[in-house]
Order: sequence, then C-alpha cells, then structure tokens
Amino acid sequence: MIALEQARQHIESLGLKQAAEALDNRLDAVARKQLTYPKMLTDLLGVEMALAASVTSRTAFSKLASACYERRNTVTICTRQIGEY
Repeated sequence: MIALEQARQHIESLGLKQAAEALDNRLDAVARKQLTYPKMLTDLLGVEMALAASVTSRTAFSKLASACYERRNTVTICTRQIGEY
C-alpha cells in the first residue's frame, strides 16, 4: 500500500471525512509549489475545524431557539448569551 493510501485511510479512520476529500487537491497544490507541507496540513485541519464550528453553531442556535420556544412567555430567557445554556 502506498503512503498516500495509508494517509487517506488514517485520516478517514479518525473521522476526518472532509479532510480526506480535500487531500488530493492539497497535495496537488504542494506538488505545484503553491503550498508548503505545513500549510497543507493546516488547510486540511482547517477544513475539519470549520465543519466542527458550523455544527457547534447550529447546535447552540438550536438550543437557544428551543429554550425561547419552551419559555416563550418569558422574554428575558431569549436575551441570554448562548453560552449560558
């Protein structure tokens, strides 16, 4: 098994699906000398971080919306910071 296939399997086994999908494009950029290896790794991890942040934001918004709906007669609950829930 070549190193690229092993790297892809490792990335996927860690649950980093977006990074695995972006791997070929980032390696092509490295080959064209548009990216350094550290920058490529940063980009791959950034793809996953952006996805995680998006999921976290949706979860927080969902919790806030749920709290506001459940307590719709209490206006002050909707003005709290999301982190308080």
